[in-house]
Amino acid sequence: MKPDPRIYRLGCNGFAVHASECLFVGDGANGELRGAAEAGMTPVLLAENGVARWDGLDAWDGARIHALPEVLDLL
Repeated sequence: MKPDPRIYRLGCNGFAVHASECLFVGDGANGELRGAAEAGMTPVLLAENGVARWDGLDAWDGARIHALPEVLDLL
């Protein structure tokens, strides 16, 4: 389970893609962004309305979006 990198790798294996080809988009709960990065994915913080949902994520220095349609701009 998150943030163990193995769960992310299982997902990649299921879709037959390399982790380096994946974006992981999440609100940052339970260390999920760190886990995705450790698995080799590009983590993206979903901070709806510009506000991080969980403590400690306001200083997130990785990719950040405010709404899911913005993922298309990252591809």
